[in-house]
Amino acid sequence: ISAYYYTPVHAVFIGVLVTMGICLVALKGNTDGEDVLMNLAGMLAPGVAFIPTPGAAQCSSSPLITPDIPAAVANNMPALFVTGLVVGLAAVVIARREGGAAGLSTADRLGLALSLGLLGGGVVWFFVARDSFIAHGHDASAIPMFLAVVGVVWLNARDVQAAVRQGTVPTTRSRYVAMYRTIALAMLVALAATVAINLATSSTTIVLWVEVVLITLFAVF
Repeated sequence: ISAYYYTPVHAVFIGVLVTMGICLVALKGNTDGEDVLMNLAGMLAPGVAFIPTPGAAQCSSSPLITPDIPAAVANNMPALFVTGLVVGLAAVVIARREGGAAGLSTADRLGLALSLGLLGGGVVWFFVARDSFIAHGHDASAIPMFLAVVGVVWLNARDVQAAVRQGTVPTTRSRYVAMYRTIALAMLVALAATVAINLATSSTTIVLWVEVVLITLFAVF
């Protein structure tokens, strides 16, 4: 799917990923853990959009767009880093205000630490090893983003199970526990298969269909 960056779908591909990232950050998780994972996935999504996957020549279903990748990454990523810093500072202010006298909660501290580590690591990698950043930044953003989404599905299974035990939801909801766990495991297998196929073969068609399965599983969830 990422190879569509090099086709006339270029602008739509980037726009959808950036919008998806904003929605993941804005959407409040049912629990603190789910919220942290959704925020993490939301931070990574624009990176998937702005750092293209290598191998433009493999995408031949339509005329290729050949942008100046180093120039595009050099222009877009600093803007993303600055935006991330502004959002991070706003998150600290909001968290402190909501925490009141108790201060930041453990989940807030964990989420802010992950955000700082992700942002800081990206900045250092970008300025210290630009070629490596351009070559591997796409996968380094996409794989953790999907893992965070898998984590959200798994946490939902845990939370439903806990709610059933506490009697806060009907026992009929217990069927969702097995369903969520099955979907999470299937997503994990699909993600691993995507990485393995990508490393072992040059078949972009198989990778595309595995990605479609992965997205379909999340839609089912």
